Amino acid sequence: MTIAIDFAGVIHAYSGGWADGTIYDPPFPEALDGLRTRMEQDTFPVRLHHTRHRPGRRVADQSGLLLPHGL
Repeated sequence: MTIAIDFAGVIHAYSGGWADGTIYDPPFPEALDGLRTRMEQDTFPVRLHHTRHRPGRRVADQSGLLLPHGL
C-alpha cells in the first residue's frame, strides 16, 4: 500500500486557484505534522501528487515548499 496525498488544498491552501503554477500559500502546519508522523512511522510509502500537472504546463517544485520544514 502507498499513501497518496494531494498537494493543492491539502498541503497548502490553494487560495488563488491555478494561476500560473506558482505555489503561493504556506503549508498548513497540521499537514506538515501529519506528513512528518506518517514518514516517521515508515509503515507505508508517502507520495504527493498534483492533479494540475499536464504536459506543457509549468508546475512549481513541491519540494521547495516542504524541504525548509524538514520533509
